Amino acid sequence: VWQSTQSLKEVVWDQLSYAASLYFLSDKAIQNGAGIVFGDVAGKHVCEFVINPDGRFGIFREDAGKSTVLKAFTPSASIRKGVNIENRLRISLRNKVLYCYINDVMVHAENFVPVGSDFGMLVVNDCKVAFDQLQVSREISDSEEQQQLPDPPKPVSVPREEQEQTLSNEPKPIAFYVQNNTGKMVYLMVSYVAATDPLTSRNFIEKYWVLLDKNKSYYIVDTRNLYIYYYAEDATHNFWGKTRYWGGTSRYVTAKGKRYGLREIIMKPEEFVYDSGLDKYKYTLTLTK
Repeated sequence: VWQSTQSLKEVVWDQLSYAASLYFLSDKAIQNGAGIVFGDVAGKHVCEFVINPDGRFGIFREDAGKSTVLKAFTPSASIRKGVNIENRLRISLRNKVLYCYINDVMVHAENFVPVGSDFGMLVVNDCKVAFDQLQVSREISDSEEQQQLPDPPKPVSVPREEQEQTLSNEPKPIAFYVQNNTGKMVYLMVSYVAATDPLTSRNFIEKYWVLLDKNKSYYIVDTRNLYIYYYAEDATHNFWGKTRYWGGTSRYVTAKGKRYGLREIIMKPEEFVYDSGLDKYKYTLTLTK
């Protein structure tokens, strides 16, 4: 059973991402499965990314009645077995390569040229399943591609009294976390001083486009400096033509020809939480709507 959820007149396939969460409502029909599909429904050119309740996944391509197995059903530890348990599938198309993910773990990649502009869900035979959080977006960057990023900005001259706003009495690095309470998946950029730099260093470097799922907390970087800058944006805005961002005017960074305004955080020691397991302090920034 195929259900097309979105059909668009034009699709720019470069750096396109499509994801959905699915929940098996029964584990009886373990030979069947469900997943996400994309392509040209009318022309019968589609790609199917399917998992089943017994912990296997497969990837198949249909071209006008001709079936091609891109990846035969294979066990994967990334699949969460059981009833009413979320498994998130995601495909990403970049530079004519198809990447397939299960719960944010890449399980397959191969050369691939997509056709069509339809996105949807697939349920095989009598498998019972529920879908949620379908998302089509344009990706900005991905670490496995090792894309060429701009050089970090040169150090700026800062008054000595500002430089001394560091943890001079605490040599251990601070683990910087972000809690995403925006209700959306967002991309995050941070400008920070590396934990290996002296406490008074103002040599800021950037970490680009960390993808944050909604309602989750993520470790970002370690630093010894109380100052950190960030910019975040709705992960779907490039595709749908909408812009929702969290930024400021405290610092500016240019990435891929675009200038971004970053918001300043001055981390307060009284807000740190010591983690004995990590043997370091943690600071959490909460992004809200």
